[in-house]
Amino acid sequence: MIHEADVLSIINTVHAGTMILFQLKDMAVYGLYKKEPHQIVYFKVAGATINKSSPMNFIDEVYSNVVTGSIGHLSFDELMTGLKGKRTKSIWLYKHDREPVERAFVSVKELRSFLSSHSL
Repeated sequence: MIHEADVLSIINTVHAGTMILFQLKDMAVYGLYKKEPHQIVYFKVAGATINKSSPMNFIDEVYSNVVTGSIGHLSFDELMTGLKGKRTKSIWLYKHDREPVERAFVSVKELRSFLSSHSL
């Protein structure tokens, strides 16, 4: 289950240029994109946008502003309303950098464990 403390810990751990997508068991997809150290975009992906392509292709499209109509921007509180207490089907981590990082996780615990042992 996702807790607010988990999301805050993730936000504080990742660096600028990192995007994380949370796909819930009900297939809803929420995300966060840390553009700059103090500029974070929270969003919900509309409908089956991700099902049309792989999650990593979708993330590439978000970085290049191709799917902006498929994304509903949220406040942090709205993001937490959608995530809090829910179970994830999968979580995708993407870091757009000189050496891109693409990872998939099954749980928030697995993601936090990865982040604690890697510098992103």
